[in-house]
Amino acid sequence: MGQQSLNVQVNIPSDYVLITKIEYEELKTEQRKAQYLTMKDLIELTNRKRGWLMENLLNNPKWFDELEEFTHFPQASGDAWLFRKNGLIDFLENRFLEVLRKE
Repeated sequence: MGQQSLNVQVNIPSDYVLITKIEYEELKTEQRKAQYLTMKDLIELTNRKRGWLMENLLNNPKWFDELEEFTHFPQASGDAWLFRKNGLIDFLENRFLEVLRKE
């Protein structure tokens, strides 16, 4: 018996994009990679100066346990602060108003 086929036309809304499964898998893999932010990024995200962030957040024992989960603390001179993007964004969304209340 021969193979049958059916031609179908599907309208895709203009705000959607059709991609291959390979492209989709690559996008998922790229998204899972840990992306890191710097002190400069933190300053821009919070609209606070470095000194304020150091005093009220980064060097504040109250936040250490939470920050430790996604933060690389400088270990020596010349070492830089690094923050895992997802962890930092989650923290800022959930806890930053509490940090601000200290002002």
